[in-house]
Amino acid sequence: LVFLLALMLALPVLAEGDVQLVVVNRVEDKVAYPDFEFAEDADLLEVVFPQMLDCDAILLRCGGETILVDSCKKAFSERIVNMCKQLGITRIDRVYNTHPHEDHIGGFRDVIKETEVGELWICFPQDYNDHIKKTVGHAERAGIPVVQYKDGDVLTLGDATIEVWKLEGTRAELNDCSAQFFITFGERTLLM
Repeated sequence: LVFLLALMLALPVLAEGDVQLVVVNRVEDKVAYPDFEFAEDADLLEVVFPQMLDCDAILLRCGGETILVDSCKKAFSERIVNMCKQLGITRIDRVYNTHPHEDHIGGFRDVIKETEVGELWICFPQDYNDHIKKTVGHAERAGIPVVQYKDGDVLTLGDATIEVWKLEGTRAELNDCSAQFFITFGERTLLM
């Protein structure tokens, strides 16, 4: 019974690799989602969440620019690469890392092998831990500039503005100092 219970608990994890990507595009699927039709020349802020477990990556596009917030863990980096291919993205202008835990930065190396990246933006010192040291090394070897950002910085993405919120100083838990993005696009706001 214990063996069967362990097998039943492991099945979702084992099957996870066979997950098929489903793209729900309410903008372009005018039959299924008629209420989401926008003017042909409308400037949109697109937010795409690749399907993954226990890690983070969010792709944003606006005004001809593309950014990636966090690059997940190595085990799921292929999902970012596949997402970019399916969306026709060949260049990511900036990759922002919110904090240097492996589940937020571990996939960077694989992403830059398959997709052109303009800059890597970090908000922790380059020598903070092994994860960020490795990632900065990968960026430098690929000729990708590394830029430091901090609390209070205002970044742009097309017509969207991104205000950085980050607790500075020493904390017991790295997650407590993770950068947050307060995004404003027209009359809409989004907190990441």
